[in-house]
Amino acid sequence: MARFTFWRNLKQSSYWSGIVWPFSVLILLLAFFLDPMYGSSVEFDFQEFELVLIVSIFTIGLVFSPIIGKETEKDRSSKINDLLWSMSGPKTQLIGRFIGVMLLVAASILIYALGLYVVDMYSNWLREALRVFGPRDIILALLLLFQATLWLLTFATNVSIFVKNKSHLSQALLVIPIYVMLCGNIGLQLSNNVMHSFQVEVSVLLIPVLSQLLEFDKIIHVYDSNLWFVLYLFFQFLLWSGYFRYVLKIYSKYS
Repeated sequence: MARFTFWRNLKQSSYWSGIVWPFSVLILLLAFFLDPMYGSSVEFDFQEFELVLIVSIFTIGLVFSPIIGKETEKDRSSKINDLLWSMSGPKTQLIGRFIGVMLLVAASILIYALGLYVVDMYSNWLREALRVFGPRDIILALLLLFQATLWLLTFATNVSIFVKNKSHLSQALLVIPIYVMLCGNIGLQLSNNVMHSFQVEVSVLLIPVLSQLLEFDKIIHVYDSNLWFVLYLFFQFLLWSGYFRYVLKIYSKYS
């Protein structure tokens, strides 16, 4: 089921148009504005790297929420879909489709990484700017991006289950990129002062996306140890697992 979902959506023109436009904008900025303006004399700082993470999460929410939303629909219009539904139950179907969309996200990140590598070969500005980031920073960012993606796609699945009229699905899922923008704005405000009270720390820990953004800010500035980061990832995974099981339960109920 996961493989079927992955390849089916990979062939959709809507998927390619969704992932191409952010990269096209990035190339235009590098080629026509930033590179001629700054040459090789500019470097990113960590707050700008956090902004890149916010934009990445926003793009994933905007592009892949409608995809997972359509996958929640019990579509028997084709013989293949009807066969798949007859072979497995709703929970197995949803887990397979969810994994398929996650594989699609991973493939998209790989495409972006290859694209940035090619641009890096011809852009002195980008090459110099990225020197401030080590492999550790990039790995941590990818882990938190993966975790935020799990939350967003599960939330999109939850919203889609309760949308009776599928023609209104796109409008209903707009709440997800709006939510990411709010979290990004709050995260940038709080990142200026990463040492907060215990109440704020606990509250933020329970808010998906915002929690990942602030944890990235703290680990980059070495306010949190690697051990705490591992414990944080484990705790967030437990929270997400509980929420995902709840979504599976209601999906089985309404299927």
